[in-house]
Amino acid sequence: GWSSPAYQDYARAALMKNPAEVIANARELMGLRGPITEMAGHGAITVPVVILQGDSDASIRHDIQVARLAAELPNAELRLNQQGQMLLHFLQDELLAAVESVTQAAGAPAEGD
Repeated sequence: GWSSPAYQDYARAALMKNPAEVIANARELMGLRGPITEMAGHGAITVPVVILQGDSDASIRHDIQVARLAAELPNAELRLNQQGQMLLHFLQDELLAAVESVTQAAGAPAEGD
């Protein structure tokens, strides 16, 4: 996974090769804080929502992005896991369960019905 020592060593070495890219990414992330905290209107979304968040994802701010979104959506369920980014590659079963969960909550027929 993303948190394994081998991956961290690989990522650290890759980042050291291109520090300008790391700096540019950090600047971009810092610039997002204002627009994200100003976002509003999520309460109007009433469909069931499952938010999957990797608690080791350093590029997403849980406190100002994920937790706030989950609190503002009236029918949201936040599911944290011990991953970083790229949940699609590591948590296929959890992603499929989330899709099935919101599908059932929305009243859609289950697959095969």
